[in-house]
Amino acid sequence: FRTAIVVHGHVTYSQSAVARNYLRGWFFVDFISAIPISLILAAIEASPAVVGGEGEGGNEVGSWLRAPRTLRILRVAKGVRLLRMTRSTRLVAQL
Repeated sequence: FRTAIVVHGHVTYSQSAVARNYLRGWFFVDFISAIPISLILAAIEASPAVVGGEGEGGNEVGSWLRAPRTLRILRVAKGVRLLRMTRSTRLVAQL
């Protein structure tokens, strides 16, 4: 964890503080999104009793399992949008 975070208005480079912050924040989303969705869906299909059979519940559970990956994509999209805004601001400032 070679980065810094802001804690109570102060920048800290403490690796343990950064690790704790990450574990409490985005770790779960990153962990779940790292698991291949095909593996998760195959596990769901193999155990229909847990999901509720082949009825209405299967699609619903699959949608919920895709949520962490969707959150990660949205997070990346937000970063790209911020980068574009920064570039646009620089271009306007040069005029």
